[in-house]
Amino acid sequence: MIVLEGVSRKHLIGVNSKFINFSYLDNSHFLIPMPHTSKSLFTWMTGESQLNSSRIESTKQIEGESLPILLKQKYSYDTKMIYTQSIYFEGMNLFFPNVFQDVQDKTILEKKFSTPNGYFSWGMDDRVVLSEFKHLDLGSHPLFVMVGLSQTHSPYFTHSNRDISLPKVLRHTKALEENINLIDELISYIKTNSKKETFLIITADHGESFGEGGAHAHNYSLYNQEIDVPFLMYKILSNELYIPKLGSSIHYKKTLLDLLQLETNRKENSQNFFSSKYQLDLVLKTWNSEIQRGLVFDQKKYIFHNDKDILYEMDLDEKNQKKVLDPKSKDKLIKKMYEFMQN
Repeated sequence: MIVLEGVSRKHLIGVNSKFINFSYLDNSHFLIPMPHTSKSLFTWMTGESQLNSSRIESTKQIEGESLPILLKQKYSYDTKMIYTQSIYFEGMNLFFPNVFQDVQDKTILEKKFSTPNGYFSWGMDDRVVLSEFKHLDLGSHPLFVMVGLSQTHSPYFTHSNRDISLPKVLRHTKALEENINLIDELISYIKTNSKKETFLIITADHGESFGEGGAHAHNYSLYNQEIDVPFLMYKILSNELYIPKLGSSIHYKKTLLDLLQLETNRKENSQNFFSSKYQLDLVLKTWNSEIQRGLVFDQKKYIFHNDKDILYEMDLDEKNQKKVLDPKSKDKLIKKMYEFMQN
C-alpha cells in the first residue's frame, strides 16, 4: 500500500506511469473524512475518523482491531511500515509501532541511508523506499507493507530540480512525477523478484489546494482538491487494475478483510466499496478548525461554511452547486454533520 502525500485524484490523473493508466481514475470518487496526514493514516488502518480531535487518540481496543493486527492474527501476514516522514508527530508514535511489527520512519531511514541534500523539514528523498524495499523477504510469509511518501508535501521537494522559485503547483507536479517513477521501479523490482501475485494499492492521505476558493496546502477545505483522493488496486503479475466508483478510507479496512475471505464465505457487504450494495454516508471536517463541516449522503455532497453560515449542496463532482435555503432542510443537514454519522 503506497500512500502519496497531498495528492488529489485530479492531480494523479494526468501523470504517466509505465504500468498503470491513471486516467481510469476519472469519474470515480474516493473520499477521506479529514484532510490531515496523521488523522488520515490512522483512519486507513482503523476505519476511525475521530473528527472531534486534532491528534490520534488510540486505545488497546482500537489497536487490537486495526488492519495490521487483524492481518497478522487471521492470515499470518508479516506487517511493516516504511514512512519517509517522522512518526513523532501528533501521536503517531503512540499508535503505529503498536500495530505494525516493524516501523521504519524518517528518523531511522536517515541513519540507514546516506542521501546528501536529500532531506527537508517534513520528509526526505523518497527513493530511500526502494533501498529499504530490497531488504524485504518477498518469498515466505504473506506481507503487508504500508509505504508513506513525503516529497509532495510542501515545499514539494524534487531531487531533479531544486529551483524553489518555481511556482508551487509546478514543484508539486514534478515531485509527484518523481514519486510515480519510484512506484514504477518498485513494480519492476517486484515483477523480477517475487513469484507471488502482489496487490499494489495506491492512494493518498489527502489532496492539496493551490488557491481554489482561497485555500492553500491542506487542512481547511472540504472541497474535492483536498478530500477526493486516488484509490486503485493493481495486480502486478497479471497486470489487472481495479478502481471502485465510490469509496472512503473509513471502509478500507472492512473492504480489504472482506476481499480476503473465501468467495464461498463472502456476502454482499454495504461497507465493501467493491460491492454492488455499497453505500457511503460520511461526515467531513476540517482539521483543528470549525471553519467547514461536510456531509456525503444519498449521492450528494454538502459543505457548511461555518464562518459565513452558508450550506451548499452539490453533486459528488461538485457540479450543480446551490445554497440550501430552506431553514428546516438546512438545520436537519447540519445536525447530521454533528452526529458523526458513519457506516
